[in-house]
Amino acid sequence: MDHASLTFVPVMVATFMRGYTSVPHDAHFVNDSFWLLLPLHLKWAGRDVTITDHGLKARQRPGTRMNDAGQTIDAGIDLERHVTVAYASSGGGYTPGDRYELYLDMNDRIVRWDFHRGGATEPTLTTTWTGYQRFGPLLVPPERRGAGDFRLFFTDVEVTMP
Repeated sequence: MDHASLTFVPVMVATFMRGYTSVPHDAHFVNDSFWLLLPLHLKWAGRDVTITDHGLKARQRPGTRMNDAGQTIDAGIDLERHVTVAYASSGGGYTPGDRYELYLDMNDRIVRWDFHRGGATEPTLTTTWTGYQRFGPLLVPPERRGAGDFRLFFTDVEVTMP
């Protein structure tokens, strides 16, 4: 692939955004495309973002499991890469100062993120990224889950190449 582009149909976005008058339609599109295509946004961000790779870290898997002897033991340990993405606190954008703590698996896929609105110390929202699916050349998970009943999902995702 020599080049690719992301295209959206403004009429469709306007239809979905009826009733939202306080924020421009492009802000909603940017937000939704950010949730779906974060890795591409990081590539497009330019100087307004600082990305810091903290390297591999061990993380205890939640829950327990049975070993071969029938004993209940910890679920185990996963290795994951911890990456911080921090947006500039000035210089435009819809949410300046936001920070994301990304946790990537050994295939460099995001498995969860901690969102820190405006750079807050404690996460504003933590979500998992699971169920990766291929849409044309893109591999993305169409669903995110967070605490309680938080669920964000994308349907009818389609990618066409020229």
